Amino acid sequence: MELRTVLEEPAVQTQQKTRILYLDHSPLLGGSQLSLLELVQTLNRDLFDVAVACTDRCPQFLSIADEICANINITKFPRLRGNPFFIPIRYIQAMKGILKVCRSFRPHIIHSNTVRTHIYAALAAGYTQAKVVWTLRDFDYPKKLFKLLVNKPNAIICVSDSVYRYYNPDGAYKHMKTVPNGIILPKIDPVKSRCEIRSEFGLPDDSLVVGSVGRIVPWKGQMELIKAAALVVEALSNVRFVVMGSADMPDFRREVELYAEKLGIRDKVIFSEFRMDVLKCMCAFDVLVHTSKEPEPFGRVLIEAMATGVPVIASPLGGPSEILDESCGRLVHPENTSELASAIVEVLTNKPFASRIATRAMEVFKERYDQSAETSSIEAVYKLMMNRE
Repeated sequence: MELRTVLEEPAVQTQQKTRILYLDHSPLLGGSQLSLLELVQTLNRDLFDVAVACTDRCPQFLSIADEICANINITKFPRLRGNPFFIPIRYIQAMKGILKVCRSFRPHIIHSNTVRTHIYAALAAGYTQAKVVWTLRDFDYPKKLFKLLVNKPNAIICVSDSVYRYYNPDGAYKHMKTVPNGIILPKIDPVKSRCEIRSEFGLPDDSLVVGSVGRIVPWKGQMELIKAAALVVEALSNVRFVVMGSADMPDFRREVELYAEKLGIRDKVIFSEFRMDVLKCMCAFDVLVHTSKEPEPFGRVLIEAMATGVPVIASPLGGPSEILDESCGRLVHPENTSELASAIVEVLTNKPFASRIATRAMEVFKERYDQSAETSSIEAVYKLMMNRE
């Protein structure tokens, strides 16, 4: 089976709009997918036409994508590993699907959003005249494979300097740059949302609420949070903890719940699944605590809290150290549970301090992390690639 070139001639530079094809394969709706969707939603449609190629394994992603972009294309992005006999078959089947989309949409730029789609985007460049952009959102790209393909894309966007340094420690790859994630701030009433969410979760009006938002997996540090929570409960009897996130590892979530029982604080902890109205939920928190034990590529949940005026305590590993400093939050290693507990107590009891860092955090959000800043920077990358002002 032979894959033919999709576009026989280079993209015409004088067309009214630049066509962008986004690729994403994830079966779960996470921060990376939400960031892609918000970019698509805010892109200047007077300058850019947009299509998305994705799997049908994440109904939430498809639903949102359908609302903001009518051109949705279902295709497959199978793993290119395992039995070597099947890899060429998977590759040909996947490329046929991608190139079918390219024949229909004729993109000027293919912009991939995940490690697996980066591979396919790089390979698709050989069959089309489209330029290629990667957004590196994590530390998962195998280094050997990255070095093999790094010069295939025309531009590589890193969501943090931590990600940039991980893949480009000596700055040798000049087509790489950092563009931090942003978020679209929804129109919510913080006071009303606080009352509604607290009522929904059964939180007493006078309770002090500590929130944790993120996938419930070992490296996200929920076990360390529970250990610190037991120390906080000793100091503050009216404190409650909300642990919110999808349980990718149900057995681990059960371990965390059992650990809370063992420490005698299970009645102080509420476990909630991931919710699309997470910013509204954050309005019910008095502090957001981020406890990743491994470097976080960015830390979307931090800027969500900052945007809603919630004080933040975060792990210093990776992206969070770029987002926060002592003027707008606290950085505490989650495995130092006594220091973490002390920081939580300080934020909950020292209202002037909590107000000061939260106010500064909102200013930082507006300066750096509003979605308009990210979208403008990425549009500039597209325009430079297409030689347009």
